[in-house]
Amino acid sequence: MSSQVPSTDPRRRRLSFLAVNGGYLAATAGESLLAPVLPLAARELRLGVADAGLALATLAAAIALGNLVGGAALSRAGPKVGAVGALLVSAAAALLVAAVRGRTAFLASQALVGLGSGGFFAS
Repeated sequence: MSSQVPSTDPRRRRLSFLAVNGGYLAATAGESLLAPVLPLAARELRLGVADAGLALATLAAAIALGNLVGGAALSRAGPKVGAVGALLVSAAAALLVAAVRGRTAFLASQALVGLGSGGFFAS
């Protein structure tokens, strides 16, 4: 296990700070947008109340699982790999959410949003 000394270059530290905060904003926005858009999405995708509840439950369970996976990635590969991996999952989730046309894809997209968000917060 090697110890790394933090960079003292102000530009590099500023860039790191912006990257972490940008990731935090993306993860939080992705996870927080379901509730406000759920009525519109449910109407457009012809989802019932039970489906909407399942979408929220899927998101919450995936966030919990993402925390576990993100914590394992943090322990094994370090915070940079964990954060970048989680943000890549979040990017894939955003693409899937944009292309959703049915119940199964909607639930899968919520699972990916949760995995990415939970993984980012753990790392």
